[in-house]
Amino acid sequence: EPTPEADTHAADTPKQTGGSFFADLIDGWRWVLASKTIVSSVGIIGLGQFVIFALHQAVNLSLVEQGTDPLLISLSNVGMAAGTMLGSVISVRICDRVPVGRGVVTILVVTAASYAPMTLWQAYPVILASTFLASLPMPLFSALVNGFVFSKTPVDKQGRTRAAIMTTIMLIGSGSGALAGELIPRIGFGGFVWVMIALLVFSAALAATNPRLR
Repeated sequence: EPTPEADTHAADTPKQTGGSFFADLIDGWRWVLASKTIVSSVGIIGLGQFVIFALHQAVNLSLVEQGTDPLLISLSNVGMAAGTMLGSVISVRICDRVPVGRGVVTILVVTAASYAPMTLWQAYPVILASTFLASLPMPLFSALVNGFVFSKTPVDKQGRTRAAIMTTIMLIGSGSGALAGELIPRIGFGGFVWVMIALLVFSAALAATNPRLR
């Protein structure tokens, strides 16, 4: 006769299907699309991440166009990485106490405000400070939204759901460089930053009006 411990272990162990990556990916997306809560959350994640990817590409293109020393360009990337690392430390300490809905909205608004100075000034110190500040809340953003998504996902679906979400976000992000390269010559770096800020504010509005994101 099975013991209670065996039953618990069986319930907690994800089912192994032995399927291919694409089969698991499709299965994950079936689960994602079946839940309005997860679809809306993925939309907010995807839009926010796309803007971050696009602005990262735009900053590098702008610095290259200005003739910035390659060492300084690499240091700007190091600055973003440092902001992300510091943000990770902060996230670990506070993520359990931050409400998901209000936290996501606040982070998106703060990120938009951090990029705002680049609409007027493209000097290296301004870009360095803006990208550093914008990267600080990103780990908390990821922790809040991913935690919310996986709290709504059965254990045996979490791996496939994560694969579906991350693959989609990376595919969306892969077009960010092309978008930056296409728009910056037409509307300028400052104009491009304004467009990305508008997308962040739109994403924040989606989160604020989403009754499921609490």
